[in-house]
Amino acid sequence: MSSWGSMISPQSFSSLLSFIDLTKLPPAQIGTGQLFQRSATAVVPVESGDLGLSKQDGIEAKEAVVAQLARALEVIGRYNPQRIFTLGGECSVSVAPFSWLAERYGDDLAVLWIDSHPDVGTPASKYSGYHAMAIAVLTGHGDPDVLRLLPATLDPSRVALVGLHSWTEDDFPNIARSSPKR
Repeated sequence: MSSWGSMISPQSFSSLLSFIDLTKLPPAQIGTGQLFQRSATAVVPVESGDLGLSKQDGIEAKEAVVAQLARALEVIGRYNPQRIFTLGGECSVSVAPFSWLAERYGDDLAVLWIDSHPDVGTPASKYSGYHAMAIAVLTGHGDPDVLRLLPATLDPSRVALVGLHSWTEDDFPNIARSSPKR
């Protein structure tokens, strides 16, 4: 297991998932310290070490990525939450929660992705970091092994990208294909 003090990398961070049902709180309690008293918190640990960190099928640390995604979905499934609050090391920690919520809410779910990067990379992109593929995966454009794990994907029209200022040449054809709003 990793500690918060260690370097953030696929093999050395944990994702913290808090499942908060705001519908069960009286309006006066929302925004107070009482918010987290009625939530369940779960940690999805990532094993430290070098196992599964090689580049495979165009994704750095694919074995570790797939294993953590499966663990995160298993933890979320245990709680069957209506809402999810995540804290994690980088953008890909949002893939499991948003996919879970897409299964639960279908077209009633929209994602506002606030980031300086579009995160629409694919395994065919020059950059092989999975964190740069989060939106592509969530909209069904990604590695088949990763996509098979997801309970659902989002229609690209349900995703809005905000704050973008850092693009790579690979992003332009990917964004045209997946067409999230920008």
